[in-house]
Amino acid sequence: ASHRVRASPSAVLLPVAAFSTPLQAPEHAGMSNAAGSHDPFSPKTLKAAANSLTAAHRMQHMLETSPVNRSYALDEGVDAEAIAQLDLDLPRTAGGDPLLKACIGRVRAMLLRHLAEDPQLGYCQGMTLVAGVFAADSRNQLEAYSRFMSFVASVRGLWLPGLPLLEHTIGGFEALAADREWFKHMRRHGVEAGMFLPQAMLTLFVSWLPLMTLLRVLSVLESGGQAALLSMSIAILDSVEPHLTEQ
Repeated sequence: ASHRVRASPSAVLLPVAAFSTPLQAPEHAGMSNAAGSHDPFSPKTLKAAANSLTAAHRMQHMLETSPVNRSYALDEGVDAEAIAQLDLDLPRTAGGDPLLKACIGRVRAMLLRHLAEDPQLGYCQGMTLVAGVFAADSRNQLEAYSRFMSFVASVRGLWLPGLPLLEHTIGGFEALAADREWFKHMRRHGVEAGMFLPQAMLTLFVSWLPLMTLLRVLSVLESGGQAALLSMSIAILDSVEPHLTEQ
């Protein structure tokens, strides 16, 4: 298996090693100010030092935030049908949101890695939206993937065969909402929680909330898991109760 090798940060900083020692004035260093001599205090030399330092810091940041020693051997076994379904779903992920649209490439890379590393769970429709939220809220792909996988692990049963956690969540939702007027109104009109709740749960509320609103509460959903999903769904529906009861 091939690996991505992480370079040593000290190697990256070599271009600025010449500027890491105190500079001496020409008269103390025995240097001449004659034309053609090297002046360590010249604007050109100092600018070059500053540019080298900036470039080195950027490279060091890239190395520190890039995946380390990840094996790509698992990628060869990714289900081709899952990739095809993913590519069909991706164009629908962004909708009209420019921020999500800008993250499509990152979302695809995240989900391909997920397919390689967690074939048991695999890919389910709606995961592009979940990954998209974390991609939009993260500084880089590594952070986005780490947060996405941590969240998925906390509510893994939402996507497992048979959707066991989804069924459990719907039961909890019905118990919490039983005394609310909007829920009673829905039941009178034959609207069951299973008709609308999966749309919210399996897409991390992307279909219910504006993206910027969702990003503001994302940390709550990340840390709260199933309980946070339940609380958020109840709170959203409470907020639109007048509209719901008019239907």
